[in-house]
Amino acid sequence: MDDQQLEKQLQQLKNTYNQMPRFSDQDKIMKEIQQERREKPAFKVRRFRKAPLIASIAGLVVIGGMLGNGLLQSNLTLSNSSENSVETTNPQFDVELDNKFDALVQELFIEKLQLSKVPADLEFIKEAEKFAAHSKEKLSEMGEEEAEALYRISVEELEKKLESPAETIQRLTNSTNLGVDLRSDELTRLVKKQMELRPLLASHMGEWSEEALTSQGYTLQQTDLQIDWSFLDQTFRKITNEKISRFIQLQNHVVTIQAENLSWNDLSDRIVDIEWYLQTFPQADFMLVEKMLQQYHEHLYLYLGKGESHSSFQENGYLKQEVQSSYERFLINYPNTLTFFTVQSFYSLLENNGFQTSEEVQAFVVNGLAQNLEVERSAEDIQEPILPLKEPLDQRYEKWKLDQSAMSLEKLLPIEVAQFFAKAIEENAFDLAEKLVVSRESEEINIEKSSPYLSPYWLTLTEGKIKTLPDDMGKILMWVTDETAISTPYFVRFLKDENSWKIDWDALLFQARQ
Repeated sequence: MDDQQLEKQLQQLKNTYNQMPRFSDQDKIMKEIQQERREKPAFKVRRFRKAPLIASIAGLVVIGGMLGNGLLQSNLTLSNSSENSVETTNPQFDVELDNKFDALVQELFIEKLQLSKVPADLEFIKEAEKFAAHSKEKLSEMGEEEAEALYRISVEELEKKLESPAETIQRLTNSTNLGVDLRSDELTRLVKKQMELRPLLASHMGEWSEEALTSQGYTLQQTDLQIDWSFLDQTFRKITNEKISRFIQLQNHVVTIQAENLSWNDLSDRIVDIEWYLQTFPQADFMLVEKMLQQYHEHLYLYLGKGESHSSFQENGYLKQEVQSSYERFLINYPNTLTFFTVQSFYSLLENNGFQTSEEVQAFVVNGLAQNLEVERSAEDIQEPILPLKEPLDQRYEKWKLDQSAMSLEKLLPIEVAQFFAKAIEENAFDLAEKLVVSRESEEINIEKSSPYLSPYWLTLTEGKIKTLPDDMGKILMWVTDETAISTPYFVRFLKDENSWKIDWDALLFQARQ
């Protein structure tokens, strides 16, 4: 429960209190308040459009600076903090909340987690401390009956914030009346707590049985203690929102950097998955975004052949063929990603060096973001549906359908090629559609067979952008559909084939198969 939710809860309490008859029986008052809370509707998730990874990075820099400057100072005894001391008309609740906070902290670390002392500087403790301080401030503004109601709610919330992971897992598993959004918030809090506690528990593994560690949501991998992402994924994926469920799913399938049997293509796909998360959920919790960014850079570093376990060069100094093929696959299949510009820059550098290692290659740093900014600045907006065709484009299509002349295609813009292609598929004119695509992989083009996978892409386009890729790598049309709960990006790539633009069949088919 953050400050905004607390304010909302307080306002509801005040409204309830003002409508109550003046009973002397406080139990009756609390029944009224509890009924109000049970009938409270679940919060709705706000939908966010896709935002650039650059914004996520910039946000992390700002937030990181704030946290680094001590936005929340650690002080486990609320009553000793001059900032938290408030003059209250209900001193008994003020003192009781201090005592409850201290008791819960001691109980969590000493009794439940079996640690010898209470650790400092844990974010979930700071969050609970801040919540308690805010509750104390509000208690000072209330009458006795209102204050008692708020005190009980505050204690209940503190108990949740300071319970052990095992207790949270049991509560979330057994609770049937939690809405998706509330359960998702609780699961996010659990994951953050597990991430913070993992190194502490790992240093005391000898004092824990495997069963006890499992109950706290951890698993032993050889001699290393890890969060049991598989359990969390299987247990909560279908009953939480995508922001947290996809994070857990990615952690469950995250590539182990030291893995020896990891293919280069698998690594590239994982990088794209992580970038997708960062692009789709820039407002995710700071700790989750920070972890995803760390994994993104680790995976990208490895993909560029800069990790000991994954050397990209042979002993003779030449790039391994499977690495070159993976880079080329990436450039074909993922031109709609920010990582594309990094891989493209590195590939061009390798090509200029005859695909051999060199000081320049070894000194390569990630500079794709600058290229991406230039591509974004020069992008052309598309603000009309791709179908139906408007005049005079429809007349040009009908003329081309009759003569099927290559010259009729030479003056078409990429977006018009896409419109011709969509129209041909709509009419089941697959032979015409095949004249608008090109394959560099020499894969057999059978649009009729693939049309069930392709047609939905065209029908969802309402607005998008045409972007020009660097180094004659063509153009891409990107757009977002609003038909899904989370905005999903789609793209079509165009290549210059002789004198006209054609659709990159390999990239389109790859996307359709995902």
